[in-house]
Amino acid sequence: GSEPSSPERAIPRILHQTYPTAAVPPRISGLLETWRRQNPNWEVRFWDDAACEAFVRDSFPAYYTAYRGLPKDVERADFFRYMVVLKHGGVYADVDTECRTPMDELLLPDDTFVAGWENEFPTAAKAIRRHYIRKRQILQWTFAAAPGHPALKAVCDRVNDNYDHIFSNNTNRDTLERTGPGVWTDVLVDYALNVPLPARAGGARARNPHQDGGQLAWSPPPPPSPPRVHAGGAGGGFRRFRGGCLR
Repeated sequence: GSEPSSPERAIPRILHQTYPTAAVPPRISGLLETWRRQNPNWEVRFWDDAACEAFVRDSFPAYYTAYRGLPKDVERADFFRYMVVLKHGGVYADVDTECRTPMDELLLPDDTFVAGWENEFPTAAKAIRRHYIRKRQILQWTFAAAPGHPALKAVCDRVNDNYDHIFSNNTNRDTLERTGPGVWTDVLVDYALNVPLPARAGGARARNPHQDGGQLAWSPPPPPSPPRVHAGGAGGGFRRFRGGCLR
């Protein structure tokens, strides 16, 4: 269908969220409502598993074999979020996240890609012990992008190429590498390093990641362009819950 009119913004006002079925638990319903309440002029697109599969089959047939061939449902959910934002643009948010700031206040008009730093550790071993996959990791439980952004296409291509690759003898770690924050971080960092910052006035805004709420920001022209990276967590306008705890 047609996308909501956002002529002044590169990222359309569309929110994508997924759950296996339309019957979400009350706790999840409360979190979903925070996104609607904070973003009343945004279109919400809720996808259950059947809708996700139909979307991939119809919109990305070249990725469908990989999508079906992934060994876990959570990996298909990862792959879907990249594809749906690649196709339609907007914001993707896991259903266990709470929106604390309107997206219109967080997203700049010329942003084409916004993600968040999830955590940072002094060594890879310490990251693994805390169930992270990179020393400095970019989260993918909430992100925003313009439709057709080449960084998202690069992530999808990498997942497609490695959907049946075994990375280790640990299946949880394999998921993080195959479709989760491992591949996500690697592709986005590589993309940011290889796409020059815009030379125009006001095009680049960088903040010390240990100051100003942990924000590191690139505000680029339309794709191709490097991502703008926010701090994750409550300071970034949204937060994630696991088992009722703030992560």
